[in-house]
Amino acid sequence: MPNILATKILSVPESEVILSGKDNVHYFRSIGNSKGKYEKMIFCIKSKEIFEEAIHEADDYEAFIKELDIVDLDASKGLTVKQAVYIIENIYRSNEEDGVYELIPSWNHALKKAISTLEKATDYSDRELINQYIKYGEYLMRTMPAVTLHKLA
Repeated sequence: MPNILATKILSVPESEVILSGKDNVHYFRSIGNSKGKYEKMIFCIKSKEIFEEAIHEADDYEAFIKELDIVDLDASKGLTVKQAVYIIENIYRSNEEDGVYELIPSWNHALKKAISTLEKATDYSDRELINQYIKYGEYLMRTMPAVTLHKLA
């Protein structure tokens, strides 16, 4: 559910909610008597089974984002082959299994970096496998348009 609806759903003043700049889903708010703000999301789901599946997917997504966050995509040394494969596998899975059809800016950047890393990989024994991952990455670049995120008014 879009984060711009957080104040309406929670019945709190707009001053108590800060919208996240990373996407249009997360927001920050204080909970209880805490002094800091916690990052939150709002889910709007009709059944317990769908809710549990959504929570599982959110956990997977958070793990993927955390992995990308610890990888310095702009570092001069680049990605390892393992990191490049991880990025391609997760974006491919998101496309094939989760119905994600567009690349957010960070995924687009990560995917380009992953393909480039695999193209330059010379010390990997299974070149056929590396080439298959390059093909997966190129397929994703062709079929998933890169989007530009804009803050909702």
